[in-house]
Amino acid sequence: MRISYGHICLGALALTFLGTCAGAETFACGELRFMQDRSRGVQILANPCEQERQIATGTIFRLAPGARLWLATGRGERQAVCQSRATSALTLLVDQSHPPWLSSKSLPNCLRHQNRWRCLAQNTENEILTCAMTRLRPPPSGPSSPKEATSLVLRSLQSHRPSTEYDDARQLPARLKQEAEMCHELYGVEEKFPFTWHITPQGKTAAIESPPALRKSHPHLLSCLEELIRSHTYPPTDAPGTLTESL
Repeated sequence: MRISYGHICLGALALTFLGTCAGAETFACGELRFMQDRSRGVQILANPCEQERQIATGTIFRLAPGARLWLATGRGERQAVCQSRATSALTLLVDQSHPPWLSSKSLPNCLRHQNRWRCLAQNTENEILTCAMTRLRPPPSGPSSPKEATSLVLRSLQSHRPSTEYDDARQLPARLKQEAEMCHELYGVEEKFPFTWHITPQGKTAAIESPPALRKSHPHLLSCLEELIRSHTYPPTDAPGTLTESL
């Protein structure tokens, strides 16, 4: 069920679940985005925005056990991804001025350390919510080929047309690798793994190849990286393409 309310607070529903949000910095619709194709197990209980992927101050999320929530600013310069480790559902309100932009009266014991945000269950040391945040660095500029800019291997993508999401092909791997770091931070895995993914002429991911052992050793990391790859729009071409990168 989706309910629309005013931009600053959600009235009775916000008070029931989380208390008042008076005094918090407000975000208008479009300033924050719910990255639905990178999230799983997330339900929007209430949202002041008409477009489902747009969120604002007062949006309320329900995270099922094991859910992953990915949020970003309008152009994606700042992003946050959160993993629920709770055994029951979590209800979170968008009402903070800094990533991950969330709060909850049911999570009073939250700690921030650099680009990581951890919430512990009351009266225990059990971690029930973990978030990783980042501010994306500007993409490389200047006359260099995609091969020179990153370790990305491009095959059958040399004569691409401009993408609707990226100014040129060099921006894609730079942004993707920075976002992949959030997955690694979220699940505490430093090692990088080789990925190969096949792109249709329309710029969509058709299939992803990854090390078979990764599904057993780090299934949550694998899921995070695969959904990240699929969420990107790639430069359209006249023929299918293949990308290879260590993520």
